[in-house]
Amino acid sequence: AAALKLAEEEAARKLAEEEAAAEAAAALKLAEEEAARKLAEEEAAAEAAAALKLAEEEAARKAEEEAAAEAAAALKLAEEEAARKLAEEEAAAEAAAALKLAEEEAARKLAEEEAAAEAAAALKLAEEEAARKLAEEQAAAEAAALKLAEEEAAQSEAEEQALSPKEVGNDIAGAPSSAAVAVKDDAEEAGTASEVDAVEIQADAEQVAAAPESSGQVAPDVCLSYPEYRMAHPGPILGGIFNKDPVVTFAQAVERSDPQGLVPWPLRRGCAWIEEHGVETEGVFRIPGSTKNVKAWVVQMNDDPEFDLGPPGSEFTVPSVCSMIIKFLMGQKRGWWTGIPPEEDEANKATFHKFAQLAKALRAKKESRDKCLEEIREALRELPPSPRETIKTVSRMMYQISKHHEVNLMTPPKLALCVGTNLGPLAETMFEEYEFLFES
Repeated sequence: AAALKLAEEEAARKLAEEEAAAEAAAALKLAEEEAARKLAEEEAAAEAAAALKLAEEEAARKAEEEAAAEAAAALKLAEEEAARKLAEEEAAAEAAAALKLAEEEAARKLAEEEAAAEAAAALKLAEEEAARKLAEEQAAAEAAALKLAEEEAAQSEAEEQALSPKEVGNDIAGAPSSAAVAVKDDAEEAGTASEVDAVEIQADAEQVAAAPESSGQVAPDVCLSYPEYRMAHPGPILGGIFNKDPVVTFAQAVERSDPQGLVPWPLRRGCAWIEEHGVETEGVFRIPGSTKNVKAWVVQMNDDPEFDLGPPGSEFTVPSVCSMIIKFLMGQKRGWWTGIPPEEDEANKATFHKFAQLAKALRAKKESRDKCLEEIREALRELPPSPRETIKTVSRMMYQISKHHEVNLMTPPKLALCVGTNLGPLAETMFEEYEFLFES
């Protein structure tokens, strides 16, 4: 019974051990499963975290792309807006330039009408003055003839009284003595000499009257350089173009600035500068220059004998030099350039009148061009040296510019319009036919 009990206890113990082992195995299995579950959860959590990170990175990338697209769109809009504003500003500038050109054209036409009215009044005055002078000259000639006849009658009476009775008798008999012949010959010689002296005095008077009171010519100091000449002849050479400028006449500009007494320095130097640097510039004389620069140049050339136009750059540009030339020409309100003679230039009124008539003939095309060219050349030759050389200088520059019209787009008619002359077609012809008119 004890052995059985021991065996039963042993069996129970073994059973308990087996149950314990089974429980331990089950617990171990549960632990392993729990560990596997936790490992799976951790792996799932890591994968989820990685996926979340990738999703966040993708979202951030997409956000950056969207922001870049928005920035590009905003930049494009800004560029389009800037281009639109620039186009509006350019259009406004063009409109302002067109308005300015229209105003200048209206002012030019008004000036032409005023100049034409002045020319008509001046022509009428000139004709009346010429008629008055002609009447005076005729009256003077009649008075001189009457006086000469009275002197001859008195001289003849004196000769007859000086003859002796015998000589008088011989004279009555038709046989004059040698003394009477000598007296008569002396009287005739004296009368002839008086007539010659009278003719010479009349010719001298006419020559003096024909000379202009103020021709603007000065004795040339060709031995002096321009700065030396300017220091010897101070005073403004360009004025009357801005509100506070002193008025400078053409003759004063010549006298103060040209050693040869022919062409004012602003025209001579300006034309030479354009011929050297500006004949191929598009829109030369049509595009306005800097008024500020031209004002500064006027002050310098009037005050500084050493002033000169420098090489092309930010200050010395083709439009600004052209503006200086135009300012000088437009400042000559009464002078050779407008076709209206100055009040003091009585001697050349006929020549200026001929210029106006030639311009009118060219407009109307009443005469053949060859005939007009011959008449223009003759009229130019009749001008005094200074106006003739000045017109030649300007015409040569315009001729050189017009030879490059395919590049600069400026033809003689356009150039004549730009420089504001009232001579119109006559100026165009001078620019176009420069070689025939001035060099042949």
